[in-house]
Amino acid sequence: HEKPVFLKSAFMEHPATRRATAFKYRPGGGETIEHHNQIYVNSWTEPLHEETDLLPEIFLKHMDYILPIASERECFLHWLAYKIQHPASRSYAVVMVADNVFGTGRSWIAIMLERVTQGQSGKATLKQLIGKGTSAEQNYNDWSAGRQFLFVNEAKDVSKDDFYRSYETFKDLVDTSTYSIRINPKFGHIREEEIYWNALIFTNHVDAISLPANDRRIAVFSNANETKSTDYYAQLFNALDGDEPARVYQWLKRRDVTGFNHTTPPKSTAKLKMIEMTRDAVDELMDCIREISASDIITHELCIQLTETAARNLAYDGIEHSPGATARRIWKRLDSLRPGEPNGFRIKVNNKRLECRAINFHTYWQKAAERKDSDLFKKELEKHTKDFAVGLSSFPR
Repeated sequence: HEKPVFLKSAFMEHPATRRATAFKYRPGGGETIEHHNQIYVNSWTEPLHEETDLLPEIFLKHMDYILPIASERECFLHWLAYKIQHPASRSYAVVMVADNVFGTGRSWIAIMLERVTQGQSGKATLKQLIGKGTSAEQNYNDWSAGRQFLFVNEAKDVSKDDFYRSYETFKDLVDTSTYSIRINPKFGHIREEEIYWNALIFTNHVDAISLPANDRRIAVFSNANETKSTDYYAQLFNALDGDEPARVYQWLKRRDVTGFNHTTPPKSTAKLKMIEMTRDAVDELMDCIREISASDIITHELCIQLTETAARNLAYDGIEHSPGATARRIWKRLDSLRPGEPNGFRIKVNNKRLECRAINFHTYWQKAAERKDSDLFKKELEKHTKDFAVGLSSFPR
């Protein structure tokens, strides 16, 4: 330059100056990373704890107490260690249940992990995870960016119906795969960011989260059912300001996680209990229908009548008086016997063509449908009583 220029201008114009498009969080990457042929500054930093071989005795003592079932405790410690050793990998979500017991010290685990990851962990609500939060919670989602662990302190603030309807949203967010989402911060520009966090959810209610029986995204562990002394918790929280976080980090860093399956949660007793306690009404009604139905084959009309009767037996008053919508859900769950045809497998009864579906032995009846064995279907439908199977009582003999 022939004339003086600002220092920042000289810096930006100098050929040795390294340039980047923006910041991006990528655990395990270098100080700069490439994404879509552009260079970004990596905002991830490995925790800078001092090296130590000392055992995290306070942490391990608390794990023995808070997770009294040995197999669940070992799995949880593997889950933590795997994340510390593989920060760019995601694992299934973990739910800790202390059924109607408060003040056991689970919040201390979240605070300790915040210290262990040195600020790369944060909090959210279950409503935010299923897209049912307040307008502000739904608009701003920067809680999801730059996190190794995401903590939910009480999962009971979501109704069963809300969770069932939003399960797909929740399932996608806690999935073990890493994918990009649009981050909309309250302050700053909208950006694309990959999410890497593992969800750790605390609840005091065994029926807090409505899980389908085939869930593959969540592990559920039982917590202690009694509290400790005041001195015990004072020792816990005093340890947060000492070298315990460094001890925890280095111990997890060294823990052998060979053979740990970070994508498939265990089928714990606590999880089976949660599934049973939060079963969808449709699941219960379908089980009841299978018990009360006189035959393996039903029509849509019979489905409505059976749904009404099952709802009466199970004291679902609202469904009993208006069974149509629930019956449609049940009908959809009974797969078509002719998947390739819009109207499925139909037989002619009283000059009406009625679709038939199987509530039991689906494969057997699908093969019968392939053979177009209408007589077999009519014989099966005749098992329903005349009073119950309206319109199906006058089959040709």
